[in-house]
Amino acid sequence: MYNPIYRFRLWYSRLSGDVAKLILVYSALILAQSLFGLASVVYRVSLKGVAPLTFLFFRQTISGPLMTGVAYGVERQIPKLQHAPTFALAGFCGIFLGQTFFLLGVFFSGAILASICQLIQAPLVASLAILFKMEKFSWLKMAGLVTGLAGAGVLILGGGFNIGFSGEGTKSLGIVILVAQNILSSFMIILQKQLSNDHGPMTTAALITFSSVPWTILTAAVFVSSKEWTVSPAAIGGIAYAVIVVGLIAGNLYGWAVKNTDSSIVGASVTLNPLVASIFAAIFLSETVGLKDLIGGALILTGFGITSFAKFRETKEDEKAKRRLDPEQADLIDEADKASTSSDLTDSSTSLEMNSMTSPRIELDD
Repeated sequence: MYNPIYRFRLWYSRLSGDVAKLILVYSALILAQSLFGLASVVYRVSLKGVAPLTFLFFRQTISGPLMTGVAYGVERQIPKLQHAPTFALAGFCGIFLGQTFFLLGVFFSGAILASICQLIQAPLVASLAILFKMEKFSWLKMAGLVTGLAGAGVLILGGGFNIGFSGEGTKSLGIVILVAQNILSSFMIILQKQLSNDHGPMTTAALITFSSVPWTILTAAVFVSSKEWTVSPAAIGGIAYAVIVVGLIAGNLYGWAVKNTDSSIVGASVTLNPLVASIFAAIFLSETVGLKDLIGGALILTGFGITSFAKFRETKEDEKAKRRLDPEQADLIDEADKASTSSDLTDSSTSLEMNSMTSPRIELDD
């Protein structure tokens, strides 16, 4: 009898540790970006029944403690005191300001345009990673980024999503807000990469999110009026999606990928966001997708493929160099990498089980 799980394990066991982990990293990024893309559509619907800052308040005040509790239960790590300022900076810039600006961008510009604007992160993250000497410059990676951005340009200029500036002040304001959000989010990825060198991926993501909670509470206390605390049923569903799906699932997948691959690859994966958002918007919001949109999507996938191939080739070259130096030691490292990857996956499964046990007690969720 055909057993797909056995077949997968057999295939996986024949891969080297580096290649096997790379495949899992890309799988995690694709799934995370798909969930993020769907979030643009969910938030667009949710914000019709709740004020943006109210939505953010419930999302962050639930996500922060919940993610921190799950992360500690799985990884059992206490953060190092010297990294507290970095966690605080990442939480303030990337989560508090980043999420506030993203929700405002969705509110003013719509789900599709907000997702397309996330493409700014790809060249920003790659440039910052090279600037801070976190990774080497690669023409092939740059070619992939340019191709992906070209696809985004086709989506924007093709007119399939009815994006314009003339006479649409709120949409233009949304774009300005989204540009600022992408700069902050790109900076957070770099900080998250540095923090993940000394902490587990779940701990890193959770503490960054938790660091944003005090700022969120303060902002809500100052700017949210008593009339704006009303939350519609649709908004409750959106908050739940943000806490459970975006925070616990996509956030931890994304954090694990950040820890285990180059920052530029993480940035390049953002090019999948508008493609996924356009598909879900066409299904749930009845937005049309034309030929130019399909061409743009094909370019985005091609660009991500080129960037992925560049990383795959780089990984294989590093592996060959490692084996030339010490073949026996290389085999031991491969086994250790596989054991580490399996442990990470087991931890992720454990977090999902814990999430399923705790989520029924929480009605308002990310």
